[in-house]
Amino acid sequence: MNATLREHVIVSLYDRLLELGDILRGSVAQATDQLQDRFAQPPAPLFSLTRVVTTKRFAIELAGLTLIADHRPDGTDLRLVIAALEGAAELEGIARHVSDIVHLRYLLTPPDPNVAGPLSLLAEMSRCTQDMLGEALERLRQPDAPWDGRLQAQAQEIAALGTRVLHQVQDRPRPAVKRLRYLLQIARHLEHIARHTLNACEWVSWATEHQVNDVQEETTLYLETAP
Repeated sequence: MNATLREHVIVSLYDRLLELGDILRGSVAQATDQLQDRFAQPPAPLFSLTRVVTTKRFAIELAGLTLIADHRPDGTDLRLVIAALEGAAELEGIARHVSDIVHLRYLLTPPDPNVAGPLSLLAEMSRCTQDMLGEALERLRQPDAPWDGRLQAQAQEIAALGTRVLHQVQDRPRPAVKRLRYLLQIARHLEHIARHTLNACEWVSWATEHQVNDVQEETTLYLETAP
């Protein structure tokens, strides 16, 4: 594929991917805002987020498959197209976790002394997740940039915060732990969002550097360990 075609076709594909990423970054912030207020209404668009993102993902897939059929890219160009398609699938996974967080907000108990500590950690997890999504979007804007490992470090930080949420909840009296199980689920969803974000960028790394770094395949937060 010549350079001109690559600029106008593959870049256009990644522009769609970036648009999808921008939507999701804002959605994470909206979904986790005011977690301490059980009766705070999440923005209405979040309830249709999965449908919107899935529609955009299908559009990206159609564009990518059409590009392959019409132009028959090879080498790095073909890998970049495949990475965009896989990245769109990872972003769709983020949308599902955001939607689950929105629904969990309605199941949270009203604020009480047992909630303050875990809620503050969840707020920090949310900020780190948003920062990681921002870093990932910059990575997607410059797919040829060298891999520097910052995303892996951010994913590990989010996982560590999730473990701290688990420990704080387990330290509470047993009745309180039962009430706080939804906080553990939100923490786990944030870890999954970090994993999907990292995986999307791993595909770009594969496309441009012909290698895949260590992907966080499993989260460190296991709800089964909670009483």
